[in-house]
Amino acid sequence: MNNSKIDHTIIIPTKNRPNWIKYCLLHYSNFNYSGKIMIIDDSTDLNFEKSSKIIKIFKDNLDIDHIKGENLYKERHRNVANVFSSFLRKIKTKYYSSSSDDDIIFTPNLDNLINFLEKNLDYSAVTAMHYIYDLDKDLNIKKLKKFKGNVCNFDDPLDRLICYANEKGLPHYGVIRTESRRSLWECEKKIGWPIFARKNNKGLENFDEELSWNAQIYIAGKIGNLNMMQYFRLNSPNMVRLENLASSKDENNHTLGTVGNIFDESMSPALKETFYEFSELINYEKTKYKKNEIDFTLKQILWRLIKPYDGAGLLREETDYKKQLDIKNKFKIKIKFNFHILFFLKFFNFFKIIIRDFYFKLVNYKIINNFKKSHYEYKIKVFEKNN
Repeated sequence: MNNSKIDHTIIIPTKNRPNWIKYCLLHYSNFNYSGKIMIIDDSTDLNFEKSSKIIKIFKDNLDIDHIKGENLYKERHRNVANVFSSFLRKIKTKYYSSSSDDDIIFTPNLDNLINFLEKNLDYSAVTAMHYIYDLDKDLNIKKLKKFKGNVCNFDDPLDRLICYANEKGLPHYGVIRTESRRSLWECEKKIGWPIFARKNNKGLENFDEELSWNAQIYIAGKIGNLNMMQYFRLNSPNMVRLENLASSKDENNHTLGTVGNIFDESMSPALKETFYEFSELINYEKTKYKKNEIDFTLKQILWRLIKPYDGAGLLREETDYKKQLDIKNKFKIKIKFNFHILFFLKFFNFFKIIIRDFYFKLVNYKIINNFKKSHYEYKIKVFEKNN
């Protein structure tokens, strides 16, 4: 095990995916990550045992706690919320990050991100560049997207929450100051239930799982962003992500979206509880705004965050209208493409974006290329050898 310990924990929730646990641990072992890894495992007893055997292989190189998840509820969002509510309290390091078992934090850059937080005490989190790889059914890389997090440097918690609602961001996947979560436990004492992990099990399934946790980080402090590699995120048809649940042919609140919550009359109670939670968190961080200003703005913020989610969307079903629209859109794309190219070429900003993107790829070429090589090596080692 690396003797130079970093004051950082990686939380990895997982369920019945021992192969992916092996895949991500191969990366962290290769990176010589010296912090703590906390694996929260909601697997069946059989898969938990499989993961335990895999984890033992890495015990000499990595500091890993393998914890049996409580898996108290049948609803996915309730279990996710319960995991974060329960296990964030167990973190002993000054900083932490959350990661799925199929996403990889580029840990060699953690020192730079932590140093930023050490120097900027009014920041609750810092993010950097994410590379998102779309994988095919055989886990080969087929498409690459980039995501660069937002900066939010307002002094007041209400302004920062407006910033999140208006611009979005993913500090939940950055490096987070553990102390910034203290408000959750302090406000819990007052309201009487675990914040974002309430007993009311319906109403805001999609919001509860991720958006609420991101929002709280904004309330707790400013958000930074550095121009360096931080995260490799993988997405394939085999992975059960929140955004992939909408593609199901079932009719539920994941596929219907917000309108499903309205129809089953679950939204109002959940929304009132969430409003109360955010009100307490904002006041805990000592906002300068008056109650009437907070109440009005907070209601607008919640609706801004909730209303865009339309699940599978209006065009999920293969109706004649959708088929005709698809044909029209293909034709429009061909026409618009040349128009947009000519339009953007007139502006210097277009060239700046191209140059900046090229420079980032050039500087990080070795990191990106090494990750791709490792991905294919570990894919064969983990998935193909087991078939």
